[in-house]
Amino acid sequence: GVNFPTGHITASGNISASNTTGNHFLGGKLKILENDSNTTLPLTLTNAGTGDTGIRMDSDGNTFVIGIDSNDSDKFKISDNFELGTNDRLTIDSSGQVGIGTTAPAHKLHIKDSIPRVLIEGTGASSEDEEISRISGLWDGTYVADIQFLAGDDTSNKDNGKIAFRTYTADGVVGTRML
Repeated sequence: GVNFPTGHITASGNISASNTTGNHFLGGKLKILENDSNTTLPLTLTNAGTGDTGIRMDSDGNTFVIGIDSNDSDKFKISDNFELGTNDRLTIDSSGQVGIGTTAPAHKLHIKDSIPRVLIEGTGASSEDEEISRISGLWDGTYVADIQFLAGDDTSNKDNGKIAFRTYTADGVVGTRML
């Protein structure tokens, strides 16, 4: 192996970078160990040019890339491909909105799929008819309905509930039905 002031390269190509002494390999090819109270991140990836910045991971024919897509407003993405911008699975834009199946999230969480399915677990309701959670439906960008999940009359056992359906007309008028 080759030693240098802050690390070690073994004959098999493993690299250790550390601010402490000793061998710090735990089965990986690269390990960075920092043992101090400094808040500076131990690893920074920077692209001084106009290309993407990220990390590619390959395993048995599966490839994922995680990084910043410079061709799409520097959004943070996870892509199921060799590069960002192709088969993007998750996108976080500069305002913190998250898109799954879309690279242009319009809400805090925006899921786009042929039949999107979501599990929402609310924990804050403490009285009957108090809202637990809500799902809003859009059709080509226009609000058409909300589904509200409400606490039922047994708030101690939390074993019943109510659903309210709200529909919108073109002029924004709301109609509500309870189940």
